Amino acid sequence: MKTSFCFSLVAVCACYLTGCANGLYNEAIKANTEAIERNPNDAKAYEARGSIKKLQKDYPGAMADLRRAIELNPKNGMAYANCADIKLGLKDYEGAIPDAENAIKLNQSDSLALAYINRGLAKFKLKDMDAAIGDYDNAIKAIPLLPIDNFLYYKMTYRLRAQAKKQKGDVQGARADNRLAQNADLGVVTMPSSDPGAALMPGVNVNGPGVQPAFNATPQHLTVPIPAIGGPGMGGLNGKLMSR
Repeated sequence: MKTSFCFSLVAVCACYLTGCANGLYNEAIKANTEAIERNPNDAKAYEARGSIKKLQKDYPGAMADLRRAIELNPKNGMAYANCADIKLGLKDYEGAIPDAENAIKLNQSDSLALAYINRGLAKFKLKDMDAAIGDYDNAIKAIPLLPIDNFLYYKMTYRLRAQAKKQKGDVQGARADNRLAQNADLGVVTMPSSDPGAALMPGVNVNGPGVQPAFNATPQHLTVPIPAIGGPGMGGLNGKLMSR
């Protein structure tokens, strides 16, 4: 049995910044294609390959793989969340919502935060700021459940919530969220007691770095678990939202 690795979010982002992401993605595509050849009904391999194709901006190929993953396993929350992410990138905001909601209904730890983020982005684009902020609140609650390094998710979600608050005229709230996003850059998550996620932050030390979850090793599947960072739904916003 071939063993492959599920890389951490931070490691993959660092790899991307140093220009080696394409090689990493190609290796992952190859590993999952081989898994599918061995077992054409391997839903996890389709989901993993579709997620990676999304990062390579092969959106039709990604959607085909993700839909096949859902056909094989209708309870695949990450596949639904990534379909929503692709639709966001294609500016199909109404179409992104049902896929995100399917992922939310499944309530799976690896996809719940992404599903809320994606539905929040769709609501933001549709000018429903209250709904967007509510989804970002729920995403913040779900981030500690992610089986990967999660500080970039905190940064992203606080930036998104800040933007929605700014659109509502809540300048003070937007500034507070931007400060929280900057803290996440330093590996520190400082949660005010009024934040809806404050009571649901296992593994986070408000005075220092949070506990980093262990890496996952998945037999046969090479997975790059960065469904939102750098994906189509986030790609058009990263430069603005992720900058200080």
